[in-house]
Amino acid sequence: MTAIADTTSAPAAQATTTSTKASTTTPIDPKIRFNGEVNLGDILTSLSLLIAALTFVIGVVKERRLRRREYADRVRAAASRAAVAIIRRREIALSFYDALQPAITKADMKIVKTKDAIAGRDQLWSDAVTIRYDLEKRSLDEKVEEAYAGLYEYDIRIRHLFTDTMRILRGIDDDGYSHWLDVSQDVLFDVAEKVNEYQSADFGNPLREACNDTRVTVAAGMEGTVTAFETRMAAIIQSSDIDILKGRLPALGGAV
Repeated sequence: MTAIADTTSAPAAQATTTSTKASTTTPIDPKIRFNGEVNLGDILTSLSLLIAALTFVIGVVKERRLRRREYADRVRAAASRAAVAIIRRREIALSFYDALQPAITKADMKIVKTKDAIAGRDQLWSDAVTIRYDLEKRSLDEKVEEAYAGLYEYDIRIRHLFTDTMRILRGIDDDGYSHWLDVSQDVLFDVAEKVNEYQSADFGNPLREACNDTRVTVAAGMEGTVTAFETRMAAIIQSSDIDILKGRLPALGGAV
C-alpha cells in the first residue's frame, strides 16, 4: 500500500521558522529620528572649540620658547660679563706702568737733590708698592675676579676656565713687576757709581725705558690668554638656545 506524504507539515515548519526570525530581530523604536540637516550653530561651536585648543597649544609653545630664550640670553649676558672682566684685569695690570711715570719723576728729583741713589730707589719702590695696592683694591672694588659667578650658576666648568685664566694673568703681572724691580735695581747700581755727577733724567730715563719695555712684554704675554678666553665666551654667546639649554657648549669642553 502506497504511503501518502503529509503535505501539511511543510507549511507549518516554514511558518515556525519565519516566526522565530521575526522574534529575534530587534524592532526599531519609532520614536528615534535621525536629523540629516546641518546646523550652522553647531559648526561654529566646533570651530570655536578647535580654535581655542589651537590657541592654547600655540601659547604653550610660545611660552616655552620664550623661557628658553630668556635663559639662553642670561647665559650669554653672563659670558659677556666674564669676558669683559678678563679684559679689565689686563687693563688694571698694564695701568701700573702708566701710574709709575710720576713716581719715577719724583725719585729722579730726589736723587738730584740729595745725591742719594738709595734714597731715590726706596722712594720709587715705596710708591710702586702703593700703586700696586691701589690697583688691587680697585680690582676688588670692581669685583673683577668674581665676574664668573653669573655664569657659574649655569655651568660649573666656567669657574675653572675663569679662575685658570685669572691665575695666568696674575702670574704674568707678577713676573712683570718682579722684572721691573730687578731692572730698577740695575739702574740704581749704575747711578750709585756716579751719583756726584748725577744729572736730572740720568736715573729717570733708563727707568722709563725699562718701564715701557716691561709693559710691552706683559701686554704681549697676556694677549694670547685674553684672546683665548674671549674666543670661548664668544662661542657661548653665538650658541643656539637649545645648545645652551642642554649644556652643549664646545667652548667649555662639550656637554656636562
